Amino acid sequence: MEKIKPFIFYIVLSFLYLFIFVLIYGAVNFDIHYTDWCLIKHSYTNSEDISLNYLNFFAFLNDFAPLPYYENMISPYRGSLLYIDYVPFLALIVKIFYRYILNINSVINIQYAWYFGAFAFVIQGILAYKIIKKITNTKNINAIISSIFFVIAPVLIMRFPYHFTLCAQFLILLSFYPFVFEFKKKQLFWFYFLLGFLGVCIFIYFLPFIFINLIAYILYKTVRKEDILFYFSLILALGTGALIPFYIFHGNALDLLSYGTGYSYFNANLNTFINPVNMYELFQAKIFPFLNSLELYTKDQNEGFGYLGGGVLLLIVFSFVILFKKYKLNTILEFIKKYKQEFCVFVFVFIISFLIASSFKITLGGNLLFQIELPKTIEKLFAIFRTSGRLIWNDVYLIYFVILIFLIKNISRNKITFILLIGLCAQIYDLAPAFVKLNKEYNKKVEYNNFLDNNKVFRNLIKGKNYIVIFNFYPFDYFDFAQYAIKNKLKINNLQLSRDVEYQKFYDNLAEKYKNIDENILYVFSKDDLNYIKKTNLKYCYFLNNDFIACTKNENKNFKNTDFKNVKNETSSSEAYRYFLGYIINNEEIDEAHKLNYRY
Repeated sequence: MEKIKPFIFYIVLSFLYLFIFVLIYGAVNFDIHYTDWCLIKHSYTNSEDISLNYLNFFAFLNDFAPLPYYENMISPYRGSLLYIDYVPFLALIVKIFYRYILNINSVINIQYAWYFGAFAFVIQGILAYKIIKKITNTKNINAIISSIFFVIAPVLIMRFPYHFTLCAQFLILLSFYPFVFEFKKKQLFWFYFLLGFLGVCIFIYFLPFIFINLIAYILYKTVRKEDILFYFSLILALGTGALIPFYIFHGNALDLLSYGTGYSYFNANLNTFINPVNMYELFQAKIFPFLNSLELYTKDQNEGFGYLGGGVLLLIVFSFVILFKKYKLNTILEFIKKYKQEFCVFVFVFIISFLIASSFKITLGGNLLFQIELPKTIEKLFAIFRTSGRLIWNDVYLIYFVILIFLIKNISRNKITFILLIGLCAQIYDLAPAFVKLNKEYNKKVEYNNFLDNNKVFRNLIKGKNYIVIFNFYPFDYFDFAQYAIKNKLKINNLQLSRDVEYQKFYDNLAEKYKNIDENILYVFSKDDLNYIKKTNLKYCYFLNNDFIACTKNENKNFKNTDFKNVKNETSSSEAYRYFLGYIINNEEIDEAHKLNYRY
């Protein structure tokens, strides 16, 4: 019976964290076949990233190319599962199950974001509970209340479902595990091997967190003069565990060193721990409303968001009151001296994480204080993990642990539960506006309509074609072309990468690759890229909507073409736009061979 009790306890605990997850985000999206929410813009982020990540996964799931990667989606590049932000390991399992076990050959519409998110929140809570329980040996109720702070941490709440793999922040807590729990050497070696493997299989962005915390752990053991050689071998364990899935998933399919950008842009601000401001306007400080007037140096510092929450800030203030009231300065210094090894490890992790998160570009509010210039080689290497501001999560969770453990160890058992509850209620109150927004946004059914499905011009033009080439990189509307192509088993060249590339090089490569046009290809241009029509031999252009023009090699007989020889710029804006389109093809007046259909 004693063996069953812990199992039942963790089941109940899991349901608590699952309940919190559903309370915030709702349960509508637990339907794995309901994918419409993945394909529309959401008011929460007003971003294409949710659609981008799903479409990359959708392409992989419905592509019969070799398993680990897909081609013909981002020509002239190849795509790897590691960079589609859809949990590569799960994507591979789902594809094997549906394609090779169930042998389904029709189009598969599946998403598993909500299941992974629920799993991540549950594991996050359990790991936080176990770490705090182990260090403090406090009552279960105190460890449970403390763990909830980690489950509703703003840095976790804001990531899901925008980048749902980034809610796997339990990997950060897991990397703290060796500092708290005893491992045999063999167990420790395999622990880091598994951590490296999971880091890549879930999302490669978590590797820097794990690596920094491993280096701190090695230094900790080195200072204690333990088996130094063995602990340095843990780097090999972590690296080997990471390289295996990196190789399996063709992580080198993308020239990251050439195309990774953003290291100095997506950084953290010095005020990040007290600043609720972010570009999504998700959080509004209610405990300390004056914090809402704080500034960021750039809007890109949204990725360095590290707001602790009003409840945690209250507990920090309360902790300092206890610290200076209960302990004299000499006592504090003696404590630091007694635990200098642990203190040095904490400071190392905190400072290194912050320096990388700030990209060595120290800003306070809207001001740049100073910047450390890095060698270009180092900066290019860091650019692989371009959103460096996320490293601030390491520090956020360290602060959570330190404050909660300090309070539990310094307040009597009769009072600590009450103090923690007050702090948790304050945290929930402070974050309530975000919870309401998220629930309102995602706990409802939405419908995705692809404008191409009912576009007569497009449906006529695509007949007999097997390839769509898009001279367009970023606008949200091109996702309709990607979704249509994947659903109808057509090739498409431009399924956007989950990172920036050199746009000009991308366009030039496309223009060179498709200089000799093919009658089996439908070419699509946006208004911003019309000049590239001149680099091809395309002659026949068709107006799809205000954003896109479809071009073909041969005239489509289904349409009655209109001669724009006499159209002048003084006509309506739409007429002038169509006239301009025809005009730029050869930089001359349109002759009988150069016509544009605009009837639809």
